[in-house]
Amino acid sequence: MPRRRPGLARASVVLLAALALAGCPSGGPPPAGSGEGRGPLIVSCDQARRDSVQRSVALLGTLYGDEEATLSNKVTGRVHRIAADMGDVVASGAVVATLELEDFKLAESVTQRALESTLAKLGVDRVPDETFDVNAHASVVRAAAELQNARNKWNLVKDQPRGVVSEQQARDYETSVHVWEANVDTERLVAHALVAEAHERAAQLAVARQRLSDASIKAPLGARRWSVTSRFVSEGEYLKEGTPLFRVVASDPLRLKAAVPERYTPELRVGQNALLSVEAFGSRVFPGVVSRVNPSVDPANRTFGVEVVIPNPAGELRPGSFARGVVLTRTEEVTLVPIEAVVSFAGVTKVFVVEGDVARERIVRSGARHDQLLEVAGVDSGARVIVRGQTVVTEGAPVSVSAAAPAPPRRGDASEAKPPAGQEKASR
Repeated sequence: MPRRRPGLARASVVLLAALALAGCPSGGPPPAGSGEGRGPLIVSCDQARRDSVQRSVALLGTLYGDEEATLSNKVTGRVHRIAADMGDVVASGAVVATLELEDFKLAESVTQRALESTLAKLGVDRVPDETFDVNAHASVVRAAAELQNARNKWNLVKDQPRGVVSEQQARDYETSVHVWEANVDTERLVAHALVAEAHERAAQLAVARQRLSDASIKAPLGARRWSVTSRFVSEGEYLKEGTPLFRVVASDPLRLKAAVPERYTPELRVGQNALLSVEAFGSRVFPGVVSRVNPSVDPANRTFGVEVVIPNPAGELRPGSFARGVVLTRTEEVTLVPIEAVVSFAGVTKVFVVEGDVARERIVRSGARHDQLLEVAGVDSGARVIVRGQTVVTEGAPVSVSAAAPAPPRRGDASEAKPPAGQEKASR
């Protein structure tokens, strides 16, 4: 019988002992949430709540003046005086520059004298209207009197015997009647011509006066005040007609012009309130109202234009500034949970709720964020959602709810908050 080796026996004993140890429980704590070997997991909860939220559409755009205009001269001339410069605020209709006026005044005087001469020929002191009777003109009255005298003479001699009045004298009297009839018609035509000339002289005078007025360049009508943004000429320059002199803008109110994606077409309409902010004023919010919505979508970028009117009585906001904001479209009832209650992993968004003493998983669809609260769909209002311990708990794990965690701050009123840059997500 062969003899056993002592080394081989010792190796066998060690191997058996290792296998025995591998098959025995390690004595360590069981996995979290397994409920084996330890008590329920301690968690903190908050309550899902139902609340009304403000839906809005984000805007990004540029502020423009309510009206903008380039002031040009209507008449040629040399610049005599500049009355405004960049940064000045001028009233509607105020003179901002004048050309040399002497030539325009002389032209007005010449046409005024010509009109007065024509009126003197008519024997009136103002331009005749359509009721003027040319038969009352002095030359027509004189010709008519001469005609009547010729007719009287002709009536006296035409029935006399030929021995009393010669044949030649009778024909002379008859011819005189025809001559004065023609003279009356001529004088009437002359009177009509003088009336027409008077109207022409009056029109020429009006043109001369208008040119004199146009030699003073004025701010446009239609706005309470205009701000001068640019000046292009100097005193002494000779200007052709239509030379740009100033660029002015009406800065109260201002208009925000923005392009909005076409998916928001059903959301926006005229009259909705808006909240705007400008970087220069930090968190300050300026109210506005939607004044125009373009009914057509631009096929090049699939957006449509929106204009918001912003009151600017103090002139604080400047045309050309970049502005961001939101249009408040509607309110909606949603379920809100603390943002820390939401767990996202591998593309799945979920929360854990406590039912009895057990954690239950709820797959949710998240929406807009409101301060420390998040909109979710898939959780009932009033459910207890886990806000501490939610990253280690599992479906069906026993839990013990500790004292309530401090409630996160409630969502602020949308009308008092600065419009956030990503607010458009709330209008899905």
